[in-house]
Amino acid sequence: MTRHYTKQKEVGEEWLGHTCPKIRKKLNKNTEWASTCYAMPSGEGIFQVQDRDYQFIMDIKEKKCECRRWDLTGIPCAHAISCLRHERVAPESMLPECYSTTSYLLAYGQHIRPCRDKSTWDKVAATEILPPIYDKKVGRPPKSRKKQPHEFQGPQGPRLSKHGVTMHCRYCGDAGHN
Repeated sequence: MTRHYTKQKEVGEEWLGHTCPKIRKKLNKNTEWASTCYAMPSGEGIFQVQDRDYQFIMDIKEKKCECRRWDLTGIPCAHAISCLRHERVAPESMLPECYSTTSYLLAYGQHIRPCRDKSTWDKVAATEILPPIYDKKVGRPPKSRKKQPHEFQGPQGPRLSKHGVTMHCRYCGDAGHN
């Protein structure tokens, strides 16, 4: 891990060495997609981003995009990356601290001690926990969904009734008589 980190520092991408590999991969994919976006600044960190046929409003200060990908994951979306490129800000610097390798190592760095074999466990005088009792329902189980009152079974399968449909005459085409 340290060799990979020093290799990243030699390239000059100091932020990438601190990011978890999966997050880095997602960020690289979003960076590729950002080439289809065109960011137009409107002031105070707010942008209008044109992405093919769609337009999104981006706010860099609030870290919000209308597509909501950045809001939900914390990883800048393609629209955000196009705006960050316009402002000359590295997208890696906008990642939350929880995606760093140090946070990962703090969370998963503790050792988990294995348990002994079940036969060597001590017997405890407590009530035995049993699975819930399965109650079989009386009668035949339903085959399909329950039909609405306006549906009925036709010869070729379920059909909707003509309730509420205006009938037209087959000869003159007028409504109200047939």
